[in-house]
Amino acid sequence: MCQIIWGGGVSKVSSPDQEPLLQRRTKLNRESKQRIGKRAVEFIEVGHTVFLDAGTTTVEIVYHLPRDMEYLRIVTPALNIAVAATHYPNVELVMPGGVLRQLTRSLIGTQTVRSLELFNADILFLASSGFGLENGVTTGNILEVEVKRTMVEQARKVILTADGSKFGRSLSLNVVPISEIDVLISDHQLSDADAQALQEIGLDVIRV
Repeated sequence: MCQIIWGGGVSKVSSPDQEPLLQRRTKLNRESKQRIGKRAVEFIEVGHTVFLDAGTTTVEIVYHLPRDMEYLRIVTPALNIAVAATHYPNVELVMPGGVLRQLTRSLIGTQTVRSLELFNADILFLASSGFGLENGVTTGNILEVEVKRTMVEQARKVILTADGSKFGRSLSLNVVPISEIDVLISDHQLSDADAQALQEIGLDVIRV
């Protein structure tokens, strides 16, 4: 069974590296995700335009924002992040158009990409189910690749937020080489040796 999209078709049969459902992912490494989200907020300044990629770690960034922050623009394709951002009166929330991907509750497709191209973001907080030295940041869904790549291209600083359990895991589709990441915020599941290897190619590695 397949779904017809602009420019081709995509199989609707589950792939072996398909990401777990959003609700299940929320419960995985919850404390690490909270610490990562709290540390990531330190990069955000008043007046920034911030891309927040779809994910259960990136939503923790919103949860840890100061309630009295004067002004911030959040641009996100993710429904869970958008809902969380509505609780902040001084956050300008922007959601692109697109087709909802139920698995991640995020928007994908040509309309999403075109909307994201309108913005020059100060920071992208990128999410990934797998990353490593060889294949960089990877994902399991072909329609998410262009959304993530577009946000990388439109952001001045790219910060990958991913716990160490995802290091060395390579999904079937490459998003960007690891060299295009400026900062990695992870946890101590990422070993000293792996952290050093990432630092040697130019990443600023933060473990919380």
